[in-house]
Amino acid sequence: MWIKHQPWVDQFTKKADFRPDIEWNIWSVRQTPFNDLISGEEIVYVSGGGPRAGRLMYTARADCLVAEEYLSHAHAWDLMKSALPKSVLRESEITRKSFLTSPYTLKAPASGWLLAWSGTPVRWLDLPRPTGMKFRPNGWSWLDDDHPSLTGK
Repeated sequence: MWIKHQPWVDQFTKKADFRPDIEWNIWSVRQTPFNDLISGEEIVYVSGGGPRAGRLMYTARADCLVAEEYLSHAHAWDLMKSALPKSVLRESEITRKSFLTSPYTLKAPASGWLLAWSGTPVRWLDLPRPTGMKFRPNGWSWLDDDHPSLTGK
């Protein structure tokens, strides 16, 4: 199962915040899991707090996956807007302006590769981050579906 680090989530998200959201990565090169993530696949979101901190918050299904080359930040927005549910964009308060002025987007390459999806919550976890779990510099990792951290065994 893909694991996505959410370093901007300093404190563990409350179950009350368990709702669909929009996630995106914009890179100069196609990075893992660009070629491997499949629409409908579950992703575990991990809260921030440092290299060994954080918690496995919940799983979300990657719906309406966008894995495309973009020519500009505005083009990346157009790709997202045309593929992602308008209701989720509205509920997540993601607009053209908020996307284009996001600190993450502003620091991203002017052109490159977009990986975006609508994260539909599936399972609330609230579990400790496994000892030794490391993320690639891009914030992604992999954990086997039968890993004790996910099964409670």
